[in-house]
Amino acid sequence: MFNASLSTTARRAVPADDPIPVFAPGWLAVLLTLDLAIIAAHVGPTVATMVGMPIDRPAFFNIGNDWTLGEIVNYASWVALVGLMLWAYAQRREIVFIALAVLFAYCLADDSLQMHESNNLFLPAAIQDLGIPYYFLEIVYWLFAGSILIVPMALGWWRASPPVRRAIVPLLALFGGVVICAVAFDLVHSLAGHVDGDLGLGLSRVSGVFEDGGEMVFMSAMLAYAIGTFGPKPTATGTAL
Repeated sequence: MFNASLSTTARRAVPADDPIPVFAPGWLAVLLTLDLAIIAAHVGPTVATMVGMPIDRPAFFNIGNDWTLGEIVNYASWVALVGLMLWAYAQRREIVFIALAVLFAYCLADDSLQMHESNNLFLPAAIQDLGIPYYFLEIVYWLFAGSILIVPMALGWWRASPPVRRAIVPLLALFGGVVICAVAFDLVHSLAGHVDGDLGLGLSRVSGVFEDGGEMVFMSAMLAYAIGTFGPKPTATGTAL
């Protein structure tokens, strides 16, 4: 009797319905529209200046700087993603959601506190003493941080149910897009500074837009997907479960 009661309680702790991988279309449209507007505010003055109509761009609209409008939107997205993963854990009691919350919380800290730009404060001295160029040292930092964060993610993935795994794969794929923009395009942006003339300037501008604008777009897609797949669902009366 005791065991039967315990198993019944355990079953009730996890929703019977499997998560359905889906974007929240309204949120996706709003977030992507906001992204494109911010990117346009960043790129527009540069293009206008190039065609002979110089326009001053307010620093707050420079997506390449920290704590500007685009970056603040990113910070808010990370906070929302952490909250959604904690909500999903509360509903399903699968620790993979805690691992994802930790991952996204780390990304928020790194993004807002410029941790990877200050990698000398976090990497072991033995690595720093190797004389690796700064722009490659950032990649070493990402590998170092990833080797730590992969542990809870691997454990959570191993314990996750198959339906939850399937639902998480698109979220991780979109996160991979964020990583590519943050690491690969950031590297190109750094290396462009060593290229002389208009080629270096153009490469720096284009890679900078792909780096920061790409992060924004992928993060908006992540957030819209997390809301649609793992967020509170409306009931017949219109309230959230």
